[in-house]
Amino acid sequence: MEPYFIVSLPGMPQPSDTLKNIQSTLSGIERAYPINVPTLKVGTLDNLLNVADSVEKTDQFIQQVCYKIEKQIYEFQKSDAPLKVKGKTMADTLTQFEWDDSKYTPKTMSLSQIADAITSEVGSIDVQMKEKTMEFNQTKNQLTAVTRRATGTLSVRSLQDLLTEQDFIQSEKLTTLFVVVPKTGTKEWTQSYETLTERVVPRSGRIVAEDEQSTMYSIVMFKNVVEEYKQKVREMRFQVREFVQSGETSERAEQEKERLEKLMQEQVGDFIKWCLVSYDVAINCWIHLKILRVFTESVLRFALPPNFQAVAILPGKKMTKRVIDVLCEKYKSLAFTPLEQSRYNSSSSSSSSSSSSSSKSAEGDDIAFYPFVYIQTPLLQRMLFDK
Repeated sequence: MEPYFIVSLPGMPQPSDTLKNIQSTLSGIERAYPINVPTLKVGTLDNLLNVADSVEKTDQFIQQVCYKIEKQIYEFQKSDAPLKVKGKTMADTLTQFEWDDSKYTPKTMSLSQIADAITSEVGSIDVQMKEKTMEFNQTKNQLTAVTRRATGTLSVRSLQDLLTEQDFIQSEKLTTLFVVVPKTGTKEWTQSYETLTERVVPRSGRIVAEDEQSTMYSIVMFKNVVEEYKQKVREMRFQVREFVQSGETSERAEQEKERLEKLMQEQVGDFIKWCLVSYDVAINCWIHLKILRVFTESVLRFALPPNFQAVAILPGKKMTKRVIDVLCEKYKSLAFTPLEQSRYNSSSSSSSSSSSSSSKSAEGDDIAFYPFVYIQTPLLQRMLFDK
């Protein structure tokens, strides 16, 4: 399925007449669903222009927030089932839209106040999303680190599980160093480890652990050459493992792993619940913003008093162009107002020509300059191209 979009045309002479006209024009091609756009407070022309310009950026911001939440839900639930909003499909959510007067009161709130309220609500969701993602990733990284120390390669595994007291020689002047050598470097290591520095105990090199990729050796030397020896080892691109007596046993490490696994499971459950609730809210905010854009763009295009009809179109695969071409041909007599012509000239200097009507559209922009108001509404990323 291609992205949904909303079209708005002037009342001819009434919105109901326009609706019948659109539905008749698209009969047998696609269905046009009437959208109930409330009459909002217009205010001054400057305010109207400012709101029309600012909500474009807000629209993109809300879209990204919705997609981030959506992506997280799919990753957690590991399901490709289409998401719903308060039990409704995305199509029904758009085509059955009702303006929420309790949150965005048309009679008392200006256009900018409504836009600010929507932006603030989604901005709060975005902040919470970042906080919850950071918290979850922190637990995930801790669990990964614990798991690696228990089951990883010799480069990362806990030395507590690999070494015994017999592997250490420790005295006032002597100490034991541990070096991880790749299997490919075994010959080089055995031939050179005794001569990397002075004061290395001859033939003290001993294998203390192995895995498929590497071997870990212990070497006994005088304490006053340890730092120099470490530097020589690093120059050979081998790894020195520092052993620090931490008191962490295998049993304690396993307990910590189980604790983190339980914590992560709880966080995933809470995160999914939060995502599902926040997704409903964010989508609802997004559609309200789309309708706000329809209203502002329609007033700018068709002038006051507000007299227009908006419809939602849910095109099938490769049907968008056909629908737009048909509408462009039908309503090609509609001219831009001087104000819209000015906005068009300033914002679409790099536009390309439409094949059927000589109207123009900025590539990649969801406001296209047709003889009608056109606003793209891609409500759900995973549904767009499945059909």
